[in-house]
This record gives sequence, structure tokens and C-alpha cells, in this order.
Amino acid sequence: MKPEEKEKESEKLRRAIRWIAARHGDRRRLIEEASLRFDLSPGDEEFLLRHFAGAREE
Repeated sequence: MKPEEKEKESEKLRRAIRWIAARHGDRRRLIEEASLRFDLSPGDEEFLLRHFAGAREE
């Protein structure tokens, strides 16, 4: 991945974190919505689940 692409991906994750933090409600639902809204990778979504909602249950 080129540095510019990595920076762009990091910015999407930062924007998603700010978006989720500014909202109230079910964190898992918000994370799912943010993943779609900001076109996050599955790994980024998993990070958000761990960060905001605790460990993901399989």
C-alpha cells in the first residue's frame, strides 16, 4: 500500500471514530453504520468493535 493510500485509510478511520463518539445509542449499530458510511475495512470495523463495544462475540 502506498503512503498516500495508507493516510487516506487512516483518515477514514479517524472520521468514523469522531462520528461514533458524537452519537448516542447502540454502539454496535453505530459501528456497523460507520463502517458502511466511511467504507471501512473489516479490520477497521473489528478495531472499532473492540474499542467502543468490547470484544466481539463469535
